[in-house]
Amino acid sequence: MAENSKQETAAPTTRSKFNWLIWPVAVLGLIGAGIYSYQRYQFDASHIVTDNAMVQGKMIKILAPERGWLTEVTVLDNQPVVEGDLLAQLENRYYKLEVDRAQANVNALIAQKGVESKERQGGGLAQAKLATAKANLGVIQAELAEAQSSADAANDKLTRIQSNQNSPAFVQAQMDMAKATSEQANAKLLTLQKEAYAAQQQVQEAMANAQLLDYNLQEAKAELAQAKVNLESTEIKAPISGHVAQLQVNPGTTVEQSQYLMTVVSQDEKWLVANIKETLFERIDIGDLVDITIDAFPGTTFKGVVESLSPAAGNQFSIIPRNYASGNFIKVEALIPVMIRFDETKERIEKLVPGMSAEITIAIEPREKAQPGNNPKKTAADANTDGETAAPQPKKKEDPAEPAATEANGE
Repeated sequence: MAENSKQETAAPTTRSKFNWLIWPVAVLGLIGAGIYSYQRYQFDASHIVTDNAMVQGKMIKILAPERGWLTEVTVLDNQPVVEGDLLAQLENRYYKLEVDRAQANVNALIAQKGVESKERQGGGLAQAKLATAKANLGVIQAELAEAQSSADAANDKLTRIQSNQNSPAFVQAQMDMAKATSEQANAKLLTLQKEAYAAQQQVQEAMANAQLLDYNLQEAKAELAQAKVNLESTEIKAPISGHVAQLQVNPGTTVEQSQYLMTVVSQDEKWLVANIKETLFERIDIGDLVDITIDAFPGTTFKGVVESLSPAAGNQFSIIPRNYASGNFIKVEALIPVMIRFDETKERIEKLVPGMSAEITIAIEPREKAQPGNNPKKTAADANTDGETAAPQPKKKEDPAEPAATEANGE
């Protein structure tokens, strides 16, 4: 009986001690939850977090420039290549023959036209005909000038004799001779004028032929250049430096024009695209600093900067864009792409490949703007970690150079 009474006396004492322990623990828990909620509120007020982000990179699809069969494929999947490296070779014998034919046509026209330059002076058939026509015209024009002078003198002499017909010294024989001489000179002048006109026509014809040869030569040179381009297109080369991916062909394969062959993925040009909810889009500005974590590299944080904002929501680029006028209206929050540039060295991002998933944290406070030559300031979360109390403030266009401590204290 005595033992039972002792146990009954000890039970209330134990319960009272337990009750005294519950209240301090509950109060501490509430305080901790309040501090966490307040810090989380501060963080959400100054940051935007999303896991709807993906690494992007420059990828160029290689298509067959012409129809033909591949005599050689010089690369393998995942092989690194440098810009200008040969990827594949199309059969090119026909294109070589086209180049030889076009070159022969150019040489023939050059031989007809002739070459005139400081280094070399020579005349072709057209130049020789033009030079002959000009020389013939010059001779005829000289004879024409002499005939014109003779005709003028004969006409003047005949005029003087005719004016002296009533003179006692007039002799009819002299007049007849002067008249015959004048008629002969005028007839020769008329003949030379006709010859000069014909010679002028020959010169113009020779000049027209030479000009036509110029046009034909230009056309032939253009055909030669086109043939060379076609020949060069049979050599399929890497447009950028990077790695080969999705190789679809082997040597001996017959390909059609514009058939997909492979893709070259750039090793250096990489960025990140994050899809931001439209309700948060207004809070983002170009230049905001970004912390990036890649799912493939847990524990590693990459730095980035908001590079540009999309001019349209992502759903506007889909095959069937959202249409509110269709009659079936279901409001869906739109996502707007934001391009983020990696602010890292090439060595840090060389293992990142397009398509990797990422989670980003954008600092949207003015003090977090990227400034050339300046290091990023502390975030609000960092200020809280240091024991400072930062009240959430609306986004203001303040000077980013203000001290972080002044902004964190609300001064």
